Amino acid sequence: MMWRFTMAIGLLFLQTFLVFEGVNYVGQFGNALCLLITALFLPIYFFRQENHTLTYVSINKGVNGRHAFCFALLAGAFVCCSFEEVRKLFLAFPHPAERSDVLPQIEVQFNRFVHGEFPYKPLEDISYHPFPVYMPLHWFPMGLAKIFHMDMRWSAFWLYVPAAMVFGYAIGKQSLAITYKMILCFLPLLPLWSYILFGGGDLIITPEILIAGYYLILAGGLFLRNNTIILIGLIFCLLSRYTLIFWMPLFAILFLRSEGWGRAVRFFGVLILAITVLYVIPFLGKDPSIFLTGIRYHNGCAVAEWQDGFYTATQGINFAPIIKKLAHNDCVKGVAWNRYLQAFMLLLTLGISVLHWRKVYQKINMYDFALAYLSIFLWVFYLFCPLTYRYYLVVLLTVNVVLIARCMIPTRPEKVVDTILE
Repeated sequence: MMWRFTMAIGLLFLQTFLVFEGVNYVGQFGNALCLLITALFLPIYFFRQENHTLTYVSINKGVNGRHAFCFALLAGAFVCCSFEEVRKLFLAFPHPAERSDVLPQIEVQFNRFVHGEFPYKPLEDISYHPFPVYMPLHWFPMGLAKIFHMDMRWSAFWLYVPAAMVFGYAIGKQSLAITYKMILCFLPLLPLWSYILFGGGDLIITPEILIAGYYLILAGGLFLRNNTIILIGLIFCLLSRYTLIFWMPLFAILFLRSEGWGRAVRFFGVLILAITVLYVIPFLGKDPSIFLTGIRYHNGCAVAEWQDGFYTATQGINFAPIIKKLAHNDCVKGVAWNRYLQAFMLLLTLGISVLHWRKVYQKINMYDFALAYLSIFLWVFYLFCPLTYRYYLVVLLTVNVVLIARCMIPTRPEKVVDTILE
């Protein structure tokens, strides 16, 4: 087990190194290629493990719930220990609007909403009038700190704590030595501290650690094989970013094949209802154009970035610089080509994943399969995106933390556990 743990952790450190320093050693294209290789290596290593059971339940329900809750508290406490360093970064970057318009847009959306205004209209206070594209669960939770008259950025870090606790609870449910459990509970700090130490203001001028928390809940639910936690994670993720759109068909196929029509209808019915109530009725229903307007705005931002120095290319975290060269620096055409390539690669990944599932569905449970491909889809999405900021990758590293933990856990067949949805 220690050998497996060392291998998996070593791979995570390698990915972290590539995110922050790899471009200085292997160049832009070489670094993006290395990230792609390492992104595929961890799931392949995971699939080769022989610890996947065909039961669709919590891995070890026999462990006492109070015992597991203690590890949930431990994981949350580990995250809280980083708050002093986060506070120092707040002081180092007191005016995030000088480096990014993300937080100003989110703050305006929240203020508009609480004052009864429509959040999705151009921001007149900013000279270039950006269109606020952020989904409701991206901007609304960020206003929690305002209740206590604190810096809005604290909201993202507060909400990462319960996400880490979900992961800690999942670890606590396993039949492992306490030492191993304590080490695994520490894992969610690795992506956070890598950005604290090497990311400059990446997580201070944006609320990306909030999104990482959402994906930690989703991945933790897949780890536990708990449909209720998975549902909560999906609601958070889908109502904060569009990134899961291409992974969702795979998950729907897995869920239907493994759980049957009855549970699938209940599960996805609740999911669709939540999206309808929280996004479609209050926002999209009032202005159906905001979805497509947001996509056009994203593409416009990519074109502007390509034309204005393309500083994100210097980090070697996606293949966009190659597309720009192939388009002979025609940025509008290049961004369009890049979007087509991104869609093609995601559809190709979807096709491969379905064929893979048809081959191995009698050998691996669908939760493990979905967790591994969640990591793959996220890496493919951002590596082939025309505009990838380095702070996006904290989400990918966080999901890989859960996948690494899952590599360490032996499983055994158990009786199906009922959930709230049943």
